[in-house]
Amino acid sequence: MSEILYFKTELTAESPLIIGSGIGDNTDSDILIGGDGLPYIPGTTLAGICRHYLIKKIGEEKAKKVFGYTVPKQTESQKSNIIFYDAVLKEDQNKKENEEESYIISNRDGVRLNEHKNTENRGKFDYEIIEAGSVFEFRVELNCKDETDKKIIDHIVNGFNSHEIRIGAKTTRGFGKIKTGEKKIKNIDLKTNIQDYINFEWDNVIETYESIVDEEKQYATRNISFTLPSFLFIRNYATTEHVFDHTKENNVGKIVDAEQLLNNKKNPVIPGTSWAGVFKHHFERILKKVDFGEERTKDLIDKVFGFVDEKKKTDNARPSKIIFSESVIEESRQLNRTRNAIDRFTGGAGDKKLFTTRPTYTGKGQLEIKLLKHVISSANPACHSEQSEESFDEFELTKSIIDACIKDLNEGFLSVGGETSTGGGLIKVAESDIEGEWK
Repeated sequence: MSEILYFKTELTAESPLIIGSGIGDNTDSDILIGGDGLPYIPGTTLAGICRHYLIKKIGEEKAKKVFGYTVPKQTESQKSNIIFYDAVLKEDQNKKENEEESYIISNRDGVRLNEHKNTENRGKFDYEIIEAGSVFEFRVELNCKDETDKKIIDHIVNGFNSHEIRIGAKTTRGFGKIKTGEKKIKNIDLKTNIQDYINFEWDNVIETYESIVDEEKQYATRNISFTLPSFLFIRNYATTEHVFDHTKENNVGKIVDAEQLLNNKKNPVIPGTSWAGVFKHHFERILKKVDFGEERTKDLIDKVFGFVDEKKKTDNARPSKIIFSESVIEESRQLNRTRNAIDRFTGGAGDKKLFTTRPTYTGKGQLEIKLLKHVISSANPACHSEQSEESFDEFELTKSIIDACIKDLNEGFLSVGGETSTGGGLIKVAESDIEGEWK
């Protein structure tokens, strides 16, 4: 069999993307920008994440026949049969010149906390994101050797739509969530239609794609709906909102000190990083309560939430097996909240310590939690770039602890964001989801 398969679709970002460039001109980690000044997703990035997913899905032996391989210090090798093109922003031909761009780059603040929820030394950092809603053109060229090769496209499409393939950094913390759009395909038999191959253009890829594979999902998913009975405050210091001041022109006073983090549509958000921190802290608290053992507790925490040794980096790391989505809060409103800092010695108001924040009040949102069911080990010497992963025997135990965390979240034993000591960050889980099931 000698057939070239061309496939194209649109990739729409359902959550923000972090496609880092390794450059820190604007933030500690800037978005990758092409020569035209627009963000894009490199073909190397797409090939890497799809290859990693397919090794787990179909096994390393089958995957390396498609993606190719080399054996260090040996002559054995095989070239790749699949080509991933850079995913560029989709051009909207109907967009007028005075309309907004089809993408938005924003800044996010991050902070590294220790086990006591205190900021680590030099733990403050910021990074750029591509906001949700951006649309990229995804194109793949596959040299099919047999009928099973055609299923590779199915696996990739299903991986995107099940959100088991995510793009960029912090993918287990709500970023990189993608869905596919209209899918088109074209097959060219090199034995009978070589001229079509020579004259090929992507505009000729117009045949409707039909799936031929029914995927078994690698993750169990728990969805919860929730409301905010009080206020939420996840700090964003890059704000232009003002304090009301009747003594000033147009009642506009100073800029507030910080406001609730908002997305590009001005909706409050709870980042996956915040959810992960809250659940990790309470997860550990539960294990200590039941006297799980210090070493066993640390091992399970590292196995579930991931771990990186900052000194050794990738030489001593575990990928996270749990994914927290980013929650968008709807039907909410932001209000200014002015307070005094208290002098801890006198108990009175601190000198010149009046400050104003702008949290969000009320509203509703959803949280999606995905937990890896099992891990397929990969230890083939012909593919040294893939590290072997440990088995996940504690899957059922982890599910039960996460269920307990959700119940405690509803009871107010754990809260989200800042100013939790003054009643902020309380979550009320929908009654039907308190005893929810993993699917």
